[in-house]
Amino acid sequence: MNSFQEDVKKHPYKCLAPSFQRIDDLTLSDNFRIFTPKDSLVNDCEISLSKSSTKHKFQFEIKLKQQIVPWSKFSFEQFGLNQELALLGNEKSLNASAKSVTKISLSLGTKEKDYKSLLGELSELDSTQVDNSSYFHRIIVPTEKEVETTLISGTSYTDKKTIYGYGLVTVLIDGNSYHMYRFSNRDNKKFYLILESLQKVSFETFSLDTDSAIKALSLITGNWYGDERYIVRSSEQLFNTIDSIHFRTASYSIISGHKIIDPHGFVEYMKAMGRSEFKNSTSVVPAISFSRICAMMKHVDELERSLFLILEGNKSKSPMSRITSYLVALETLASSISSKYPEHFKTIKNSKLSGKVRNSLIKKLEDYKDDLPPNEYELMTRKLQNINSPSNMDKILKSFELFGIKLPPKMKKIIKTRNVFLHGKTPFEENEVKEKQKELGIDSLRMHMLVSVLFLKFCGYSGHIKNLAGWRLYDDNRTDPNFELTEGIYFTI
Repeated sequence: MNSFQEDVKKHPYKCLAPSFQRIDDLTLSDNFRIFTPKDSLVNDCEISLSKSSTKHKFQFEIKLKQQIVPWSKFSFEQFGLNQELALLGNEKSLNASAKSVTKISLSLGTKEKDYKSLLGELSELDSTQVDNSSYFHRIIVPTEKEVETTLISGTSYTDKKTIYGYGLVTVLIDGNSYHMYRFSNRDNKKFYLILESLQKVSFETFSLDTDSAIKALSLITGNWYGDERYIVRSSEQLFNTIDSIHFRTASYSIISGHKIIDPHGFVEYMKAMGRSEFKNSTSVVPAISFSRICAMMKHVDELERSLFLILEGNKSKSPMSRITSYLVALETLASSISSKYPEHFKTIKNSKLSGKVRNSLIKKLEDYKDDLPPNEYELMTRKLQNINSPSNMDKILKSFELFGIKLPPKMKKIIKTRNVFLHGKTPFEENEVKEKQKELGIDSLRMHMLVSVLFLKFCGYSGHIKNLAGWRLYDDNRTDPNFELTEGIYFTI
């Protein structure tokens, strides 16, 4: 036994070969017969199924038993593809849920006016029908590059071919424990994000929990992987044998690289600032903090909406579009925070006094009821009834105040431009906008940091965050001997 084999024994082992073998078996092209619960045009037809490495859904071709003329009604319902589908083959059988077919088209037959084949795509496939039984579950998500699970506190692990020194993260969501880690297949140079349950759970629970974890990771890394996912179920915690496999597509991926946590960069930056007390191992996101982000992502709908506004902003090439997306995300977060902590957002803290002031003003308004048009009177009455509620702008500023974040004047100024951007304008004169794209780009990165700070603080995070605007200014001017950095690259929150 060599030294590597001895070293492997010191690290937690992940048995991955059976899982990837089931993926290979599923994606292998094959022929089946298709059956639908109700009679349809595709019932008992031959169907061929394939999965291209360049596409994220399964492609199929159904050989129709009867010819379809071009002017016939053409819809999913006509062919029966809005029903549950059973695919029966010689070697294996598969199931697809109702409406898992996302695209269809007709292929010309031997005669130009006739159609003989139906082409399409499937977004879901199951080797067995999904039920509420509890299994050990594992999800395997193909990624474009190696996933940075090392940004979160974790441990080493091995697949007996490679020893990963860091990156095995334990995630706790609603009392259920999961492992999250990265895997690189050096033979074919492919990368994966993997999550697996450490106890038996239902398919639905596993799907909800791991989806929340993948979303939480996308907030930190700036990369959302939603193209395709493979879920395997096993009766064994080590996944030596696989009982079933299930294919899903979540949505399209968004890869921006807008990483907001950067332990190594933060430590090096603080050293350059004369502070050497920070270390890589203590500057990662604590696993307990990441678990809290995952749990809140699962239960607070506004967080999910805010996340995808951030991700959509990340992918946009237009600085104005980015700023607008981040602003809407910021307002969504502030609205959720004000609902959770209403007392902090009241203009008049004393409820009794607030009621007296409101009623007094409404009563005074009644003196002018006959002088005002009905719609104006009703509008003023509604405003007075909500006089103790802050404006959207104040909600945002008070949200930062709630979490003890002191915003520098530059950041407050950006927030106060919200109405300008939300009305499709910029703080610059119209004839200057084309020349100010770089400045708008920097402002979009500042807005990205602000919404990220509020998101993380709402979830209870304390630690560092990367200011991409400060980094961009430094990176663009690092060769200029006269350049002086006036904006921090990292902040602690």
